[in-house]
Amino acid sequence: MVRGYLLSVLFSAFAMANASAQSTGQVTLGVLTDMSSVYADSAGKGSVAAVQLAIEDVGGKALGQPVKLVSADYQMKTDVALSIAREWFDRDGVDAIFDVVNSGTALAINNLVKDKKKLAFITAAAADQIGGTECNGYGIGFLYNFTSIVKTVVQAQLAKGYKTWFLMLPDAAYGDLMNAAIRRELTAGGGQIVGSVRFPFETQDFSSYLLQAKASGAQLIVSTSGGAANINIMKQAREFGLPSKTQKVGGMIDILTDVKSAGLRVMQGQEYATSFYWNMDDRTRAFAKRFYAKMGKMPTNNQAGGYSAALQYLKAVNAIGSKDPQKVFAYLKTIKFDDAVTRHGTLRPGGRLVRDMYLVRAKKPEDQKGDWDYYDVVATIGPEQAFGPLSESRCAMDK
Repeated sequence: MVRGYLLSVLFSAFAMANASAQSTGQVTLGVLTDMSSVYADSAGKGSVAAVQLAIEDVGGKALGQPVKLVSADYQMKTDVALSIAREWFDRDGVDAIFDVVNSGTALAINNLVKDKKKLAFITAAAADQIGGTECNGYGIGFLYNFTSIVKTVVQAQLAKGYKTWFLMLPDAAYGDLMNAAIRRELTAGGGQIVGSVRFPFETQDFSSYLLQAKASGAQLIVSTSGGAANINIMKQAREFGLPSKTQKVGGMIDILTDVKSAGLRVMQGQEYATSFYWNMDDRTRAFAKRFYAKMGKMPTNNQAGGYSAALQYLKAVNAIGSKDPQKVFAYLKTIKFDDAVTRHGTLRPGGRLVRDMYLVRAKKPEDQKGDWDYYDVVATIGPEQAFGPLSESRCAMDK
């Protein structure tokens, strides 16, 4: 009996020591991104560099030890992403994942971190379910979501009289979610979708889709994607006389590198939603200058979001003296997020960060003042207006 008691005490002591080591040992961050496919330019190695800048900004250490950074290219394949993430958690001691480019993969990672009791800061995907219907206290929708993107753009375009829309949607979970969000907001504002098409991610020739869009008579033809697809749509639209006096071609979410690739002669006048623009003020420019020194280009909103998320995570770990995910999550809900990237940010109970969003407009070529000077900030949309009030949240943890 005494022997059993002693074994029980020893086991309890071992468990407590192990738990303490897990919450106070070396902090390891993982950037799970696309380095070889359509979003390699807007995320990819730039996302890794941005997180490295965040590590530098806390002196390279957390809990008194050097912060470790690992990264991987999941090739835009959800099964590959899950395999990497499981290995990171089970073998490599990764404490938090950042980036994750598309919504389908982000939702899968969101479910995984719930099971593994780890944190994921989704800084490159827009699924409303993260911090929404699939909120779980471990997955954090950090940058934007479909609601904030759509509210920012739809309300601005409706105010200009663009009531009829034609949507060009990627044939993926992202396209489904974007379609639903636009339809909901547009209908509520008195507009309507008069047609839509879906295209595979690898599509390069959009001729047939653009002909359908032009024939629809829609006042606004909307490219809902980013990366190569968006660039090709905008370039090829001109071959069919678009935009015209009666039809405008527009987008939804800003990807700075798309404008760089297509050029302002193609993109001028386009309006987008974004959570960050490098040339907005002194703080954004200071961060962008450091990023440029590493990457030779200015940061996109996705890359900047990774910086902000990693910075706030590391600050939280150091503030509470623990990397325990539940304690970190609880602490993050108590603070105001304010840094070079995130303004007026607060984390809702279910894991949705709400923050300022911006409507930006691509400049005319003659108004550009230097390389990467592509946008004017047209409007700032506050957190409640962009993401909707807490009372409208579909997350059970927000009630």
